[in-house]
Amino acid sequence: MTINVSKPSLKLAWSSNVPDQLSETNTCSEKKAYDIRFKELVEATMVSKRSGQDVKGFAESTTAHGLKYAFSEESSRFRRMAWFLAFIAALTYLSYQLISVSIDYYRFPMKAENRLTRMESLAFPTVTICNLNHADSSKTDDPAAITDIYRVAKGCMWSEIMNMSLSDMKNNETYRPYLEQRYMNIVKQVAWDVEDMFKFCMWNGKAISCDEILSPYWTLNGKCFKLNGNYSNPLVATGSGLGGGFFAAMKTSLEGHTFSDEGLYGFKLLLHHMYDAPDVYSKGFVVSPGFGYHFSFVAETIKYLPYPFKSQDDMYCSDYPLPSKDKMRKKSFDYGPYSLTACITHKAKVETSRLCGCDIKNCTLYEHLNCFGPNFKRIYDDATKTDLLGCSIPCTLRSYRPVISQAAYPSPELSDMMNRMKKNETYMNSDSKSEHLGLSLFFEDLILRELVHKPVYNSLSFLGVLGGNMGLLLGASILTVAELFEFIMLLLWGLFNKNKENPAIKPQ
Repeated sequence: MTINVSKPSLKLAWSSNVPDQLSETNTCSEKKAYDIRFKELVEATMVSKRSGQDVKGFAESTTAHGLKYAFSEESSRFRRMAWFLAFIAALTYLSYQLISVSIDYYRFPMKAENRLTRMESLAFPTVTICNLNHADSSKTDDPAAITDIYRVAKGCMWSEIMNMSLSDMKNNETYRPYLEQRYMNIVKQVAWDVEDMFKFCMWNGKAISCDEILSPYWTLNGKCFKLNGNYSNPLVATGSGLGGGFFAAMKTSLEGHTFSDEGLYGFKLLLHHMYDAPDVYSKGFVVSPGFGYHFSFVAETIKYLPYPFKSQDDMYCSDYPLPSKDKMRKKSFDYGPYSLTACITHKAKVETSRLCGCDIKNCTLYEHLNCFGPNFKRIYDDATKTDLLGCSIPCTLRSYRPVISQAAYPSPELSDMMNRMKKNETYMNSDSKSEHLGLSLFFEDLILRELVHKPVYNSLSFLGVLGGNMGLLLGASILTVAELFEFIMLLLWGLFNKNKENPAIKPQ
């Protein structure tokens, strides 16, 4: 007996529960009829989402380009093979592109964008100014002893010339009283004052008291001064050029000069942001008496992206907290880790204190010159070249790029004018060029230059790249992926049902 089962009956049989209908009361002929139906259903398990189509039906109806020609019965075998290979090649290249873009996305690449913004005013940089002659020995009771101590400590040749080391000096009655005193007591005694270094100051083209615009700042090398170090009243430049900046007539002294680092004579300047600690140990510009200097600078800012984006090589940036007002009032290098330089300085100081058994506050002059100073400089220099002592790069780096020019200073007219202003003293004499210096600091322009890091991908651009590759190579979209996913799920479901139901139905 032959039973012809139409396609609609197949759909009906697929939706029915075959095992439930094979009860013991059914006749043998009915069991055979259901067995035939089930065999036909097994052949139709390759279905798509539309109407029970097989792989061929899916290929003919999918929105992906080219696949329908690979399964078209109207085309020759060669043509079908060519379209099939073309589809496989496009699919392979698409897979490669998707994997590459996905890997690149999780590497968190970034791009840099330059921005130029013309401002009506700009915050003036903080300028730290240090005398390269760290100690003015003329302020002590025994200038010769202080000079000898610094010469032996700072210059190895002086130790050979004098045939004496710091250890020998410590056992000498002439030098022992100074070497056993606390370093901070000595350095405060021999430190420069504002009136010693700055004779005349101007801001925005108007004369101003140097005490008002300059504040002391203590470093390991002694006392320096900060221009624009008043955090509650920062200086703001409203114009560029000489008329919108700072000018100072400065003076040093040869009378109490001691041996300085690298044997230099003059001043060191460092331009930095107000909330950045100055790196006076390894950075800065040196200027010499006898010249007038023009520092024309521009403001530059680099803005890095936070974690997980890398800022420099394999390093990540992080924002530092601002120093508290109490720490700002200390006017000391030991503010704590509120900037990169401050963090390195703080950690180098802690490590040096551990090595020497004393810190900057309680070390004697001998301990400072023999242990604390040299070890701190070594640790600090190594840190700036290698791991930064674990300190992270700030996400916003502010810097000032200067252009420096110079000319002889002072002119005869200026010397005569200053002497007339100082009626009871000679301000400048024939040896003025060996002691005096003119310093002008100003913005070249009021343009803020920013280098901003931006992510190459965000969620929308990432999807755009994926969709663009899918559309270009296969003419596919997200819905095409949904079609394929549904087809695969239905295919697996059919195969699962086949393996599950076949053992339960056996023809008799």
